[in-house]
Amino acid sequence: MLEMIRSKVMERIQKRVVAMSKNSGVLCVKIRKILERVVAESVGFTYIWNGKYGFEVKAHADQYTVDVMKNSCSCGAWQLCSIPCPHVITCLLHLRKSVVAIVKECYKK
Repeated sequence: MLEMIRSKVMERIQKRVVAMSKNSGVLCVKIRKILERVVAESVGFTYIWNGKYGFEVKAHADQYTVDVMKNSCSCGAWQLCSIPCPHVITCLLHLRKSVVAIVKECYKK
């Protein structure tokens, strides 16, 4: 029984290694798709710069506080999954920082 489970896990790992070797980007495919969706959501947000890395982002009727150096956003999504939320994307574009550079290493190839 354990040998069968071990074999299945090894097959699964091998399939994933082959799939990732076909990926030409820095990020995993699923994470890249999520970031593309988040960047599209951030269009139209406005921001107010309140210091070196602090921002207040107005998204429709809501307002969020973002600190890029502390990796924090008041919506909590960035802290939860370490993928930048639309509010953070707006700030990164202002700072001219790469969105890919701020994603955690565990999501990179």
